[in-house]
Amino acid sequence: SNYFGNLGDGTKIDRAVPVKVVTQADVVGLGAGYQNSFAIKSDGSLLAWGYNVRGQLGDGTFTDPSAPG
Repeated sequence: SNYFGNLGDGTKIDRAVPVKVVTQADVVGLGAGYQNSFAIKSDGSLLAWGYNVRGQLGDGTFTDPSAPG
């Protein structure tokens, strides 16, 4: 499911096969939660996207971003 944009491809379209996501060359780690995803960059910063109804992405919003940011 990609209902909340948790695949990170900039859409909320369900996908049956992998698709390329915006490249972040300095990503050193990935994680997945319940309908959201996270990436750790080499400088220690965190990218988060997907389900965020209770602010669980930690970006100060309650929106569901569909791409890393």
